[in-house]
Amino acid sequence: MIGRLYISVTKNTKTGAVEFMPVLAITRIGKYYRTTVPREVRKILELNENDEIEWVLENDKIVVRKRLGSSG
Repeated sequence: MIGRLYISVTKNTKTGAVEFMPVLAITRIGKYYRTTVPREVRKILELNENDEIEWVLENDKIVVRKRLGSSG
């Protein structure tokens, strides 16, 4: 089965340029504001159980990345 391709379209508030970015996955926030890290993201970041991830504010975007030195 071929998955769907979603594209996020945003306008850069500083330059006014339109940016197109592929959406890796969409998740839902559940009870206690929890969400699942999608398989695609786990593969790209090489995440395992007990690894730590960081939520970083960079300019006007939230970046999720594997914490350096984190290994389950």
